[in-house]
Amino acid sequence: MENQEETSVNKVVRNDKGQVISGTPNPNGRPKGAGISITTEIKRELLNIPAGKKSTYLALLIKRILVKGIIDGDLPTIKQIWNYVDGMPKQTIENLTNESIEQTLDIIKNGIKESNKAIQDRQQTSGTDTDPNADIRDDSDKKSQEGNNDSSDTVR
Repeated sequence: MENQEETSVNKVVRNDKGQVISGTPNPNGRPKGAGISITTEIKRELLNIPAGKKSTYLALLIKRILVKGIIDGDLPTIKQIWNYVDGMPKQTIENLTNESIEQTLDIIKNGIKESNKAIQDRQQTSGTDTDPNADIRDDSDKKSQEGNNDSSDTVR
């Protein structure tokens, strides 16, 4: 065990570098009621009945959420209600290995090759340029030349 200062039972134990020794700080945990908990205060207030109403804030809030989701048909609210009731659907994460990554990259590369070949085949049958980006470059070149030839915007 590392060098430790001798301390009383409830004190933080530190090594000779002043670092806290793992597992020693605050053995009794956070005291009840220490600090402010916004969640606790909101929960407490939700149980109150507003002036002139017969229901609690909580009941009114739930009614408003249900009206927005069900009566008004607000899809994000419906989805959120559903997720709170049933929980989020479980998602599985595939354990990737070098082999599975290489297979995925091969699939992507083959898809790109097939797409490029299909573009070239279409261009050859229609008699257009074989460069799939030629029309994009031509348009941008024309625009840049038009901008250079236009002297009306030049400040002198």
